[in-house]
Amino acid sequence: MTDIEGTTRDVITERVVLGDVVLNLSDTAGIRETADTVERMGVERAFAETDRASLILFVVDGEITDEEKRIAGYINSAGKQDVTVLLSNKSDISDRPLPGIFGREIAFSAVTGKGLDELRATVADICGYADCEGAETLITSARQSAMLKNAADAVLEARRSLDGFTQDIAGMQIEEALGFLGELDGRQASMEIVNDIFAHFCVGK
Repeated sequence: MTDIEGTTRDVITERVVLGDVVLNLSDTAGIRETADTVERMGVERAFAETDRASLILFVVDGEITDEEKRIAGYINSAGKQDVTVLLSNKSDISDRPLPGIFGREIAFSAVTGKGLDELRATVADICGYADCEGAETLITSARQSAMLKNAADAVLEARRSLDGFTQDIAGMQIEEALGFLGELDGRQASMEIVNDIFAHFCVGK
């Protein structure tokens, strides 16, 4: 925060689901040349988000401005053109041609939803499950790590049980492993997990 009115330049982040893909969307301040110190901080944050992004939704209205061309140039120089989708908004009131500055461009309307299905398919192509083969798995909490370790240990014990015990014992250990995995993805939640969630997150009424 600053004492200059109207100059908050925070990046606003929200998690949304688009088709089969979970997205962490970041909405940044507008990017333009400015001499204002605080506004320039917002622009720098926007460029930093661009560098980190796995997907860029570049929304334009009407003709491409010089500032938007400059932003497009930055995206290309950062090597992000292949993960950028240009959304030419307000296509419900204009039949203007797409700008042709990126490989992925969609005539879009936030009012009518025109182009939304194409956007879903494009996002899935860039960030969807088809691109996840061989990707590293992200573990976001100690509880998730513990559930995975417990499941792996139970499977290992089941394999050992097949060498010296009956299949019933191995089956019980497989069920135990499935229980740990069920707690991991939310299909099976114990009171311990529920209490852990309430202990670490503020849940509003």
